[in-house]
Amino acid sequence: TGNLGQSQILQYLKGLVPRGFEFEVISFEPNSELRSKTRSLEQELSGLPIHCHFINRMDGHPRWLRVAAVIKGMLLAIRISRERKITVIHCRNAFAAECGLAASMLSGVPLLYDMRGFWGDARAETGAWRSDSWKGHLLYRIWKWREASYMRKSALMNRLTEQAKSWVVSKGYKPSEQIVVTPCCVDFSTAAAHLKGAAQTKHNAFTCVYVGSRGGVYDDTRLYTTFDAIRKEKPGAKLLLIGNGTVLEVIRDAECAGVRLNADEVSVKSVVHAEVVKEIANANVGLSFYKRGFYATGVSSTKIGEYLSVGLPVICNDSIGDVARLLHETRGGLALPDTNVKESEKLIRNFLKKISDIDREALSARAAVFLDTSVAV
Repeated sequence: TGNLGQSQILQYLKGLVPRGFEFEVISFEPNSELRSKTRSLEQELSGLPIHCHFINRMDGHPRWLRVAAVIKGMLLAIRISRERKITVIHCRNAFAAECGLAASMLSGVPLLYDMRGFWGDARAETGAWRSDSWKGHLLYRIWKWREASYMRKSALMNRLTEQAKSWVVSKGYKPSEQIVVTPCCVDFSTAAAHLKGAAQTKHNAFTCVYVGSRGGVYDDTRLYTTFDAIRKEKPGAKLLLIGNGTVLEVIRDAECAGVRLNADEVSVKSVVHAEVVKEIANANVGLSFYKRGFYATGVSSTKIGEYLSVGLPVICNDSIGDVARLLHETRGGLALPDTNVKESEKLIRNFLKKISDIDREALSARAAVFLDTSVAV
């Protein structure tokens, strides 16, 4: 029911249904969304061979209840794999991987481990699991042990980036031929109508849009300093954030990053996923920044795919997975170096001089070759 599920997982499943596939989906959901969103999702999937089983993942509850939720998912996965004619068990990171591996080992059904990014490394490198505390160190070591088991015991792996695949092969966890690389894809067909109407509804001021969460793995400091560099070149520029929070929170966070924003320069909108593309289509440039670290080599940003689907040029940092190569091949934007701030300002200045020459329909068509949902399906 979350943004990732709406933008990617559901689109992939729906795309596979016409090819004769059926699905039993076990989904760990946040407490707040278990009732409010699962019912509407069930209605959306009514009539499709996609059967969902929702489990409360017990956010904010004692740890033993979260462990109980994983065990519940594990037992359910084992039962389904034994009772139904399951061809393959697909699992993503964390809770699902433990459930999928147990079901695969007890049923003999092959496991497709969709590893996504380096989740444990992201938590360690961003301070959620602190290496200078015994608890953080222990959690990290346990996760890396389990992660190695998922990689070795799966029949096939999916990674989001070529960099992550190369790492897995170099460590001997899997041979290259048993690893598929599928970046985070989006449905370009739904973006087509918004792309055509964007010219008529574009914001009056030069608008930078950012979609999604802030904090954690996301480099908010880079987001605000990049906007600061943009408004120097584009007086009156606006920053539109699609997600949660308030303008006052954004102003406060930007000030912590050394950037002073005025209330009339910032707007924050919380919209349903179906409306995200409509909002970003009217902007002039899309922003996406992740904190530096090993984990970032395994990142494929959904928001970059959403920007490019409507031909919106992107500014991001070059440590995000394969993004530098993607933007080079699509001529879709600017990947800034993480090590040279002054060089970044110069690159932004030169990029903005040419941004009005970008043919957005042509950019969308180039990006579709790499990032349309049909590619993943």
